[in-house]
Amino acid sequence: MLEKRIDIIQSSFQAGKLEAERLGLISNFEFDQSIPKEFISVAFEGFSMGIAVKSIIEKQSLKDWRLFFENHGLKHASQVYVGLGWALCQLNQPIEKILKTIDAKWKLRVLDGYGYCSALLKRQSTIRNQEIPENLPRQLQAGFNQGVGRSLWYIVKGDIERLKRIIELFENDRHSDLWRGIGIAVTFVGGIGSLEMIQLQTAAKNDLNQFKLGILMAQSSRNKSESMSESAQIIADFFLMNEEELLKKMNEIEANEFADISEYLVALNQLI
Repeated sequence: MLEKRIDIIQSSFQAGKLEAERLGLISNFEFDQSIPKEFISVAFEGFSMGIAVKSIIEKQSLKDWRLFFENHGLKHASQVYVGLGWALCQLNQPIEKILKTIDAKWKLRVLDGYGYCSALLKRQSTIRNQEIPENLPRQLQAGFNQGVGRSLWYIVKGDIERLKRIIELFENDRHSDLWRGIGIAVTFVGGIGSLEMIQLQTAAKNDLNQFKLGILMAQSSRNKSESMSESAQIIADFFLMNEEELLKKMNEIEANEFADISEYLVALNQLI
């Protein structure tokens, strides 16, 4: 079940990406009808990547990506910013200059996409050698690590023992960010039962709160995009106390602007 859900997520991403390559800026989304509602934001993520790549290559700017976001992407903001991170990674674009124009809470998502893409396309350096991109300031590494952590769940496909072995390859000070990303991925993918949830709870150890924060972040993005998932809700019910109140407080936090990612994460950490 989990592997099938991962396959659907990956095909949804590709559908969005291909639509961007085919149409560029569009007035409607033909992929809406072919993708399960719970994964529609993934298609927006893929479209975001595709339109960002086109905009950078053809116009040397993010003009078209910004138009797409303003006209179509607000509801799926988390995934759309992740898609931008994918594009910047694929094109090896300098990331700091672009991040200066983005609020800290979305910087985290751009870096998440950048980290996920790096883990996918540069697995040797990113996962096996645990390398961090050169010139990525320490205050931005939390988002990169989050994306790497998110990728790990897709790589191990539910093999929690393998997941634990991979995490141990990384320096201890990266583990909390990795587990936050894993929490996002586990919840977004869904498809696990109580046994796996208990195993994850045990495996996270001292980073359990960061794992729970990832769960909350995934639920928040689904709530905003109106793409709630029964499978994800089962996971959230297992790990989160008073989820409705947590989501309300998270919305209040995200209504604010933050100076940097660290300040944003401090605010989120106070929820769990």
